[in-house]
Amino acid sequence: FELNHPGGTTKAAMEYVDQAIDDNKKPSHSLFHTKALVFKALGKEDGASQALRDRYFEEALTLLKRHGGLKHNYTAGSICEILFLQVKRRLNDLAPESGRKLEDEAALRKLAELERSLDESFQRFPGDVFLTTLKAELHAALSDEPRAIALLQRAHDANSSNELIALRLARQYRDQNLCEKAISILRKSSGLNPASKALSFELAQILISSNEAEYKEEIGALLRKSFTEGDAHFEAQFWCARHEFLYGDRERASRIYQQFNRRTHPYIDVAKRRAPVKSSDGAFMFFEGAIAHAKGDFAFLRVSGIQGDIFLHCTEIENKVWPNLQVGDRIRFKLGFSFRGPCAIEASVC
Repeated sequence: FELNHPGGTTKAAMEYVDQAIDDNKKPSHSLFHTKALVFKALGKEDGASQALRDRYFEEALTLLKRHGGLKHNYTAGSICEILFLQVKRRLNDLAPESGRKLEDEAALRKLAELERSLDESFQRFPGDVFLTTLKAELHAALSDEPRAIALLQRAHDANSSNELIALRLARQYRDQNLCEKAISILRKSSGLNPASKALSFELAQILISSNEAEYKEEIGALLRKSFTEGDAHFEAQFWCARHEFLYGDRERASRIYQQFNRRTHPYIDVAKRRAPVKSSDGAFMFFEGAIAHAKGDFAFLRVSGIQGDIFLHCTEIENKVWPNLQVGDRIRFKLGFSFRGPCAIEASVC
């Protein structure tokens, strides 16, 4: 309340949260998270020296990493936000090409820490709106500072094996539609870091957006390297299952989907339909199939050339049409995917 109401003060907020922590024999993670938010607010206050701001932000990060870290979406979001605030400050202090080496190195270290935290958080919590916004803001902040791109390029040229620098530089080039440049950087860094899940996944994503059918063999190999069975790289597993279903081993895709159905996935909407199939020119592809089975608010479609039935939910077709559908009716649809498997989206009766 003290942090958010117009007459509140961070001093009072800190006193209350410290008292709450002292009064509990086993203080909850949420209390330490709240204290970290107070430190963040102190670091953002006008009038504080830069040294004091940095100290407050580091105190906040220490608490968040100790109590929740990147394993919970609310602490992960706070960690990434504070790291982003630190990166923005360092971007403003970037040296020219022949300038202050220590300041440049500090900016690179903090940017690498943010990149690592964002990547791990996104793998655990795919589609998180707050993290998605932060990613977009980071790209915008770097794009608005030409010296940042130059710094990343110099750092990559000096040490191409640094995966976090390679990831950020490739993402900046990709978002500038310089995909060939991004692919070259990732292939080089991936060759030097063959065990890097992050580099494998990032390169696979760019190749999928470029031409999934043309690069299908390389994409499949990269996605299989981007996670290990049972880990929290949910996003990588989603894309691997999708790619295997379309271009590779249907049995492997089925095993991944079965694992998702057996496991608990906090903060993931496992039924959300996304990642529709596109042609090499980027246009959405349409498929046709016949209703093989219908029950309640869902049905399964049998599609020529695709082994296995495609899930169709009633929300993907006009309400007035659904009650009258029967086995054998022809349906036209876009093919998308969820964590449960392939599914029809934006369907209509042929």
